[in-house]
Amino acid sequence: MEGVICFTVRRYCYNSRIDEMSDLARSVETHKALAHPVRQRLVAMLRGGELCVCQMTVVLELAASTVSAHLADLKRAGLLVETKTGRFVSYRWSGERAAAAQLAEVAARIAKDPRVVADEKLVKSLRRVDVEKLCRVELDLARVGIRRPRSGLARTRREERAS
Repeated sequence: MEGVICFTVRRYCYNSRIDEMSDLARSVETHKALAHPVRQRLVAMLRGGELCVCQMTVVLELAASTVSAHLADLKRAGLLVETKTGRFVSYRWSGERAAAAQLAEVAARIAKDPRVVADEKLVKSLRRVDVEKLCRVELDLARVGIRRPRSGLARTRREERAS
């Protein structure tokens, strides 16, 4: 059935369309969406405001389709809001109070992680570059005068890829 999330617990099947279970279904979707290191990094990046998918792609060093899939998971869980301007797609935290509180908690919890700190530095630089210019140079940071921060993160990247 389309649109039905079913949980089987002790032989009972809960239909997410039933109002009393909507909070449970929402909670499960939210926790699933936040249960990946790349998605948590995206949450931390967006703490400072809206970013274009291309900017997040540069930071994560992943394929645009992979980044878009992670963003779609966060959007589906009601944690992010998407904005389309011409050919550019941007995301920001949801304005819903409960979602914003969860995102703030995740961002605060991982704020001192070396990978997140490096991401934050790069995002700060990327916010100063026009998105169209970044895309025109095919996301080449050197061509827009940005150097990727170095902080000995090889081990952290291996850990992320293993998950």
